[in-house]
Amino acid sequence: MLRAAVSVALLGGFYLYALVIVAAVAAGTVYAVTRFGSSRASVEVIGIGLGITVAVLVALWRALRHKASPPQGVRLSRDDAPGLWALAEASAAAAGTRGPDEILVDPEFNAAVSEESKALGLVGGRRYLIVGLPLLASFDTGRFRAVIGHEFGHYSQSHTRLGAVAYRGHVAVRIMLDAFAQRRFNPVTWLFKAYAALFFTVQAGVSRAQEFEADQVAARLTGGENTRAAFRELPVMAAAWGRFQQQYMLLGAQEKLVPDDVFGGFAAFRDGRADEIAELRAQPLPSETQRLDTHPSIASRVAALEGAPGEPAPGDDAPAAGLLADFDAVAKRVDAEWFAPGVERVPWSELCQRTVSAAQRKRADAAFRALARVLGPDKASLDALIAEVKDGRGEVLWQELEAANFPRGGVQAIVATAALDSGALRFELSWDGPMRQVGRDGEPFGLDELTAPLFDADADAATARGVLAKRGVDLALAVSSGKSTAASHAAEQAKIIAASDVVELDGEKRHLFVATTGFAFLPIDPRAKEGEQRLKQVMQECGSVEGLVRAAALWLPTEEIRHMEQLKGMSYKARIVAQDGTEHTLVQKLMSDDIGKPFELIAEYAAGRASRG
Repeated sequence: MLRAAVSVALLGGFYLYALVIVAAVAAGTVYAVTRFGSSRASVEVIGIGLGITVAVLVALWRALRHKASPPQGVRLSRDDAPGLWALAEASAAAAGTRGPDEILVDPEFNAAVSEESKALGLVGGRRYLIVGLPLLASFDTGRFRAVIGHEFGHYSQSHTRLGAVAYRGHVAVRIMLDAFAQRRFNPVTWLFKAYAALFFTVQAGVSRAQEFEADQVAARLTGGENTRAAFRELPVMAAAWGRFQQQYMLLGAQEKLVPDDVFGGFAAFRDGRADEIAELRAQPLPSETQRLDTHPSIASRVAALEGAPGEPAPGDDAPAAGLLADFDAVAKRVDAEWFAPGVERVPWSELCQRTVSAAQRKRADAAFRALARVLGPDKASLDALIAEVKDGRGEVLWQELEAANFPRGGVQAIVATAALDSGALRFELSWDGPMRQVGRDGEPFGLDELTAPLFDADADAATARGVLAKRGVDLALAVSSGKSTAASHAAEQAKIIAASDVVELDGEKRHLFVATTGFAFLPIDPRAKEGEQRLKQVMQECGSVEGLVRAAALWLPTEEIRHMEQLKGMSYKARIVAQDGTEHTLVQKLMSDDIGKPFELIAEYAAGRASRG
């Protein structure tokens, strides 16, 4: 009840705090008008006061009308998950509380409960149990029972009743902070930030106390050993799931390719990386807790459970996936809602081959474009490169190619694409280590070994060509695919890392967006808001460099920049020379709002170009 009172008081206090500020602003405005009469200063004070009052009242109105969205996920019927429903209802009965009305599964490594309570949490509502399928897939039944016991501990202690109150408080504070985000030097902004700091700190402390309470309920329902084991395993499997996503599941994201059996792959990953996962288990448990953390550290939670009695029950060592009638069928339903439309689902065996082949081909095309800049379009081939290098031009040629933005690993990419097109090379997925490069004979296919004669001063052209031919690489196929340009390839790969609201490019004012592979200059819409807010709006509307290009931005990929130098001036000024000789002048506007440090990044890039010559 004390924590309920704290949550209600914090929420009510926020609204009262906002109204007091409005009253204070109104009183200050009346005083100013009384003191200065109908002067210009009075008019300005009235305008400022009215603006603040309207902003506060609009933000309060939005907060009061805001409604939380229902939990998202795939709904499981009793036929879909007879074991999970039975576990949930048994846990609820043991905790002395009501069970869930719906059970949902989602792709997150987590479990949670929520409740559509009413009357500030005094009246219960529809209850949801949300289970992350990665958690269900990787835990045994005993540890999973402890996780579910913890969630029903929240129900039994009425924590979910207060969820709506806490959520509405968070929404109200966030909306108010957003309303005054651009008013950095406004005392009202400082007042709301001070209350927000108090609000979030107190709520985080309440939340951490609730987690400890729910842990004790879990230990009482499922045994101390199961509960401690569950909390020790959570950070391990969460890390394993994260690595699996980055190294395998999202491997083909750039090509819009996704595996057709995510959780089958996760099982294979856990088997293949058993030693790696064992090393994760051997690491100390996370022990730090920050002021705004809503959950205590895992180490402190396990320590609080030391001495809690209870041994695992028969059957606790069985996989928790068995709680579903057909795990694979449920996994396919989750996959269907998880991945965005427009992606292609492919077998794991095909995912690696197609993804790596596409990446190598794009890098090879970039290498061929650099060769064309230096040798001419007619000599943009591996055979011509071998001839030029072995004809005594090697050292000078490599320098010229570097200045023409020949990509790192470009020679290996050219050989790889030719070998792929010759049917001499295949990329194979490996669950216990890096992918494998395999030749037609099933033996390792060493790209470095095949390209070594090209860099060996003692090897002649015939030797270099012979090494490739011996492994089945057809030199006639070592030419550009023509499927991508420097601009399209760089835009596809780009991630925006900084921006400036107003710069001058060739005398015209534009937005600047600094990306990992180039610079985008977008004409400014004079009707839009100014500053950081305008930049964020543009980024939200365009979404990516490709979106900026569609919105008429001038896109200068770094691959197409031949020279860049800083010029003298009070602000940053640079001369940019493209590979085709086109020149641009970039000037920083000192009063412009920035996101990140765009001109530091530009200066760093320019210095790097200068060092390469």
